[in-house]
Amino acid sequence: MDTKQPNYTKAIALDRAHPYPSAQKALNSAITTTIGLGLFGGLCYATCCGCFAIILAKRGEMEAKENEGKR
Repeated sequence: MDTKQPNYTKAIALDRAHPYPSAQKALNSAITTTIGLGLFGGLCYATCCGCFAIILAKRGEMEAKENEGKR
C-alpha cells in the first residue's frame, strides 16, 4: 500500500480493499455454478457417450455374427 495515505480504521481499509463485496459474491457464486454445471454436464455426457459406445459395440458384434453366418 501507499505509505502517504492516512491510516484508516480496519473497516474502512477492508471496504477499500473490496469496494464491491456483493459483486465479488455474485462472481464467486457464478463461478461455482458454472463449475457445478460443468461437472454435472460432463458426467451426463460421459454416461451418454458410454451407453452409446456400448450400443454401437453390441451392434457391431451382432453385424459381425450376421456376416459370419452369411459366409
